[in-house]
Amino acid sequence: MIVLDREEATWTFEAREAAPVVSLLRGYSAPVRLVQTADPSDLAVLARHEDDGFNRWLAIDTLVRRLFADALAGDPRPALYEAWLDAVAGILDDALADPALIAEVLTLPDETTLSEGLQRIDPEAVHAARSQLEARLAAALEPRLAARHAALATIAAAAVDPASQARRRLRNRCLALLARAAPAHLELARSQWQRAANLTDRLAALACLLQAQAADAPAALDAFALRHADRPLVIDKWFSLQATIAHDDAVERVAALTAHPAFRWENPNKVYALLLAFALRNPRGFHRVDGAGYHLIAESIARVDALTPQVAARLATSLGGWRRYEPVRRAQMRHAIERLRARPHVSADLSDILDRSLA
Repeated sequence: MIVLDREEATWTFEAREAAPVVSLLRGYSAPVRLVQTADPSDLAVLARHEDDGFNRWLAIDTLVRRLFADALAGDPRPALYEAWLDAVAGILDDALADPALIAEVLTLPDETTLSEGLQRIDPEAVHAARSQLEARLAAALEPRLAARHAALATIAAAAVDPASQARRRLRNRCLALLARAAPAHLELARSQWQRAANLTDRLAALACLLQAQAADAPAALDAFALRHADRPLVIDKWFSLQATIAHDDAVERVAALTAHPAFRWENPNKVYALLLAFALRNPRGFHRVDGAGYHLIAESIARVDALTPQVAARLATSLGGWRRYEPVRRAQMRHAIERLRARPHVSADLSDILDRSLA
């Protein structure tokens, strides 16, 4: 163990066969942000052989972020792809690996996370780059994903202990990637939808059908809403699921759902489940280049402000990062904020957020 207690230090290792691979911050021992310059082969070694779960995940995450940057720049590096896919395959094949870790490794960072640190963000390009990575992952690991999914088929549906939850999450992550790899795997999602004995599995199967725009997805949505009509918190999940699917018609779908009988403008949970989920967790839909997403959220903020100002203020924070986007979207977001600020009778809560955004 090396203790980093000086601003600068140098160590020399006498390696007989190969240069050592450094594993920093094992046990997540310090509240710092680590910038790694390790080459892909070193990261692959850490991902394959590290016994610290956090560092193992961090090695994969670092590879993904480098690949994402390459995809945005249109300059993919085959060696980097090979290192990433080989490392993930090794973890997926590891019978002793924690299912929770495997599920994390199979889950790419979301678009908002990947956009951190970018200037002049183009959400459409970010979405395309991430989708490209996920498609490559699904295609490369399809047989392994199918095998792991089948091996997890006997999970106890009612068990809620952490180990059972981790196995369910891994199984559903395998299902999502399989559905992405080939349309034929949607039959697995349909089977799970019909036989699911818990809400987690039912929602995961429904998400696969929605993401793939399956012909039977609308009927499944209606059946879910009918089945859980008397469970408001479950219906909130139903709203959020639809709000976060990044299809071309996301704005229109969310606008239509505001007229659904289960939606209530005066209910904060419903506003957060549908509108805030759309604004914060569906960057491609919210930042659609025609500005329709900004218009929908701005109009919703104005309506909610007359009912529950604190909720309107929370919803308005989704417009606050306007300076980070490319010029067209930046101008549209700023215009939406200025129009809201110019309205008569704006609440103090909302005014504070809008003024901070424009300051």
